[in-house]
Amino acid sequence: MWAVTALVFVFLMILLMCTGLPVAFILLAIGFGGLCMSVGVDVALSILDENMYSMAANQSLATVPLFVLMGLIFLKSGIGEDLFMAVHKWLGRVPGSMAAASVGACGIFGAMCGSSTATTASIGTVAAPSMIKLGYDKGLSCGVVSAAGALGPVIPPSVYMIVYAVCAEESIGKLFSAAIVPGILLSALMILEVIVLVRMNSDLAPTSESSSWTEKYQLSKGLIVPVIIVIVVLGSIYGGIATPTEAAALGVSTSIIVAFITKRINLSDFMDALATTTSFSCMIMLLIIGGSLLSKLFAVELIPQKLGALIVGLPIHPLLIMVAIQMVIFVGGFVIEGCALIIILTPVFLPVIKALDFDPVVFGVAFMINLAMAVITPPFAVNLFVMKGVMPDVEFTVIAKGALKFVFADLAVLVLVILFPWVSLWLPSVMK
Repeated sequence: MWAVTALVFVFLMILLMCTGLPVAFILLAIGFGGLCMSVGVDVALSILDENMYSMAANQSLATVPLFVLMGLIFLKSGIGEDLFMAVHKWLGRVPGSMAAASVGACGIFGAMCGSSTATTASIGTVAAPSMIKLGYDKGLSCGVVSAAGALGPVIPPSVYMIVYAVCAEESIGKLFSAAIVPGILLSALMILEVIVLVRMNSDLAPTSESSSWTEKYQLSKGLIVPVIIVIVVLGSIYGGIATPTEAAALGVSTSIIVAFITKRINLSDFMDALATTTSFSCMIMLLIIGGSLLSKLFAVELIPQKLGALIVGLPIHPLLIMVAIQMVIFVGGFVIEGCALIIILTPVFLPVIKALDFDPVVFGVAFMINLAMAVITPPFAVNLFVMKGVMPDVEFTVIAKGALKFVFADLAVLVLVILFPWVSLWLPSVMK
């Protein structure tokens, strides 16, 4: 009976998504409607009231608007352009140095804002046109920025990680530290892939030229303060000096002060950043409230527990089950936005993961890497659409083909994290 109930919920969700309704409203409708039928209207209203208050009072969620605002301040102050040019000069004569610099710049910018779309837009605005102008292949130029922009969810501080931490009731700081090594590995593999592609096909990129130490120094000066801010924010979390919320507040206040003192942002840009942050935060809050209601409905119907018992009882190796779960996440990422997918699937799969003795932190990191693939895999592929907006003259298929080449790097790190959990867990254990 529980399986039929679960299938009905899934069918209703797919049906409502086809109508174009916002996912948050769909989750609220299914969650509240299902609770009304399961436990009655009065109890359902009580659960809704309790969930809305508990989510609004959740201090962990306060980090979302703070990190988003910090990222937008960096975006509007033009840090992305400085970052790209500085990394490019330092890479010198590396084959495909500008494409490799795009990966490095996206990784660092992702650590500043934690958003894949903001990273893609900021670095892509300067990197893609510059590469194409110098004779780089259009697919490589746009594809590498789209793929590297997806490092945002993987490299902390990540908004997706915060949402997962809230849904899974895990430590944000532990998740952040667990993602550092996989994030660095993913960045390194993407740079290596660029070098291999250019060496295999010299038509993809022109010969790189080395830069003088003076040029490197001049271009790096403007990055000192932003990089220090990020180091202080993350260092205070990992060092146990501040909570993620306190560290985020420190980061955003410092970035605002620095941006205004250096005159890299005006009042209009700041107000736009505030408006965007408010809109995004409200969307996240509604998604989490809707997802929380859906989780309560699943709990009432005992769906996660029965699904976990069923899967654990199957004569299948736990690793194969983990692979199957990752495939579901990957396919779901084709059509559902990352935050919504985390909120929908975490309550369903987390009991299964725990029953199989997999660490929820490792699962969270694997989830983030999977989402990095989802944002460059059509049809949803939000990063590809962002890049298309940045480079309207480049065909969407060209951008997609260029980006999909880098899925292999994502897959390699995903497999590594699943097979060798210590890749993620080593750093959190050291930082205890």
